[in-house]
Order: sequence, then structure tokens, then C-alpha cells
Amino acid sequence: GIVGMTARTASDLVTGAVNLSGVIDADSFASGMDGGKVELVSKGDINFTNTAEIHVDGGVDGNGGVVKTWADNVNNFNAGATITARGGNEAGDGGLIELSGHTVKVRGNIDAGAPNGAAGEFTLDPDNLVIAQGFASTHATASGTTGGALTSATPSISAGAVGSATPATVFEKTIEGITLTGTHVTLEANDTIEMKDLLIATGSVATAGDGVLDVSKGGITLRVINDADGSARIFFDNKNNTIKSTTGSITIENLGTNVAGGGSPEIDIGNIYAGGTNVANAGDVFINAPLGNINVGDVSVFAHFSNSLGSVKTAVNADLDIVAGGNIRAYGPIKVIAELHNPSGSGGARQAFSDVNISAGGDITLDDGIMVQSLVDIDLSNMGAILASADLNMTASGYIDVTNAVDVSGLARISGSANVTGQTRTKALATLNGGMGVYL
Repeated sequence: GIVGMTARTASDLVTGAVNLSGVIDADSFASGMDGGKVELVSKGDINFTNTAEIHVDGGVDGNGGVVKTWADNVNNFNAGATITARGGNEAGDGGLIELSGHTVKVRGNIDAGAPNGAAGEFTLDPDNLVIAQGFASTHATASGTTGGALTSATPSISAGAVGSATPATVFEKTIEGITLTGTHVTLEANDTIEMKDLLIATGSVATAGDGVLDVSKGGITLRVINDADGSARIFFDNKNNTIKSTTGSITIENLGTNVAGGGSPEIDIGNIYAGGTNVANAGDVFINAPLGNINVGDVSVFAHFSNSLGSVKTAVNADLDIVAGGNIRAYGPIKVIAELHNPSGSGGARQAFSDVNISAGGDITLDDGIMVQSLVDIDLSNMGAILASADLNMTASGYIDVTNAVDVSGLARISGSANVTGQTRTKALATLNGGMGVYL
């Protein structure tokens, strides 16, 4: 079902408010049913007290529901308040949680995870957005957690007015706490998204950070969706900073319709890392500027699993796509690797896939080479087909210029008295198509 609460002005002098201190429960309570939908709309404020709860969970096997809130003034989600849109315990994807308003303050618990399904989303969408190091200075001594993930200060989001040059400030620890629940964080802005230097202590944040925005298994989307004045940019202040994930996807996308003024790159970022040791399905990485340029640092997507750990995986996957209408430049190495080691058990295929697509309307420049590798390492196994596939496709209307090696390899390594009943196949394909030349 749907739960709706509104507060509207009776005149220009009277402002309504939605005040929530109790529980709204729109969970699924039957198998096969999804969580419900809750909408809170106010011409004034929305105030969640520290006892407020909204639940639109999927119950046994349903998808999480939808919670949307909008305040023309302040959307105040206090410490202790909770919103959940979790997928079902046995099956079902996470839902959608959206907090919007002239000013948005987020201090409470947000969870759109899914124990046996795809992660849900938490969305914020101002005109201009800043990702800042640490946590909000005004909440440095508060207690509480975000998504049950933090053990120190309560983080915050403070959003400027839509249509205003004042940016929304999203703190690093807020994002990290939410993604630890498996929730995917989507940050959309009309004009710019800026990531401040996460290594430098600022304001009342006394300690320097590690330079890493760790979005773990939830993942993150940074997206510019408009661009009326031609200033659309997504950029890092310090190009040595990193966005890091394990299984969660990383999408950085500038959909601005005008080229950034003064020749500024539309996406100008640091390092991107996804996957890791014993992460069979690394988060997909997608960097996209259909009408602009992309500059990026190191890019690493590493899918890996060893069946010697006791569980069995039959496939590992690593995927990277970088697409630009203008030029693409990578200052650091690009490595996309999929490795499946000692795949035990009987029957069935064992597969490793690494796929890279880099496409530019202008030039592609790789300053430190590119590696695309897949490996299936068989030891004393009895199974079907084996496939190690590594694909690299680079297409540019201009030049392709690669300094250092282009390494594309697929390897099936068999040791011991392995009995492979299917086909053993490796595939390593590199396609470099430069409209004005290829330089290696």
C-alpha cells in the first residue's frame, strides 16, 4: 500500500510541517509481496525525531519498497531516526530511499541493503555537490550510527537549495556508513560534483584521512544530469585520492549537454579501484562523458577467488567501460584481471572473464600501459569446459597513444591428474582502432 503525509501552507504567512516521532510500518508481511511506499511532503519542514522510524522492507522474499520525502524548507533527519527499505531475508532487492529539500540534514540510520538480492539506493540530488573529508563538524560529539556501520561521530549531509549556487556537502563517513549496509548511494547534481582532498584535515576534523572513499559492497554513482550554463564537471581536488569498492559498482557519469567552459575536462578524477582478493565478482566500473573529456588516474578492477577457502565459485568477472565524446587520458596504469584458482568440485564449467571497452570521440592516451588478464588455474579437478577470456576493445576517432605495455592474455593452467571432460579454451583479443593512428 501507500502511506502519504502532507503539510501545506494555508497562506504565504503560515508554514506547515510534518513531524514524525513514531513508527510507519509498510513492510511486506506475506511471501511474494514487496514493501510498500511512503511519501512525506511539506511546504515547510519535515522533522524526524530520534524515535522516528519508517520501514518498507521486503519481508521474506519481496523487494524493498520506496520512501520519498520532500521539504520546501528543512528536511531534518535526526540522529536515532531510521529508514529501511531492505530486500527480503530469502530473496528480493533493496528499495529506494530519497531525502530531498531546500536543506537536507542527515544524521540517522539509512539501510536499503539486501542479504540475498541487489543493493537498493539512497539518493540526493542538489544543483552542486561537495564530498568532504571525515564527518560534519557540528555533529562531531554526537552519538549514533549511519546504517549501523559507524562507531564514532554521526555524519551529516547538508544540502543547499535547489537552484542555488550553495553546494550540498556530503561527508565521506556518511557515504561509507550507508554503503556498508549494501545500499548503493546515488549522488546527482545539476552542475558540479567536487570531491575535496580526503587526505587533509579540515575545519574541526582534527585528523587527516586516508585519501580513500571506501564504498565497499554498496557502490556509488556520481552523476551530473544537467548543464544549463556549460559548467558541468565531476572532479577531485587531489588526483591521488581514490574511490574504492569491492562488489559494489562505481559509476561516474557526466550527462551535461554543453562542453565545460575554458576547455576544462568534464570528468577529472583520481584513482578507481574495484574488487579485491577473494572477491569473485568485482564491482563494474563505468566512466562516461558522452560530450566531454575524461581524465583518470590508476584504474584497477580485480576479480579473484580461490576455492581452497572451502566454498566453490565457478566464475569470476571483471568489467571496465570508459566512454567519452572527447578525449580520454589515464595517467596511471589500467589493470583489469580475473583469476579463479584451484576450482574444486565435479562437473560444470569454470570461467574467468575480463572485459575492457575504451571508446573516445577524440584521442585515447594511456600514460602507463594497460593489462587485461584472465586465469583459470585447475588442480586435481574433474569438470566440464574451462574458459579464460580476456577482451580489450579501444576505439578512437583520433589517435590511440599507449606508453608502456599492452598486455592481454587468457590462460588455463592445469596441473596434477586433472580430468577435464569439456573443452579447454583460452581467448585473448585486443582490438585497437584509431581513426588517425595507433602509437604503442
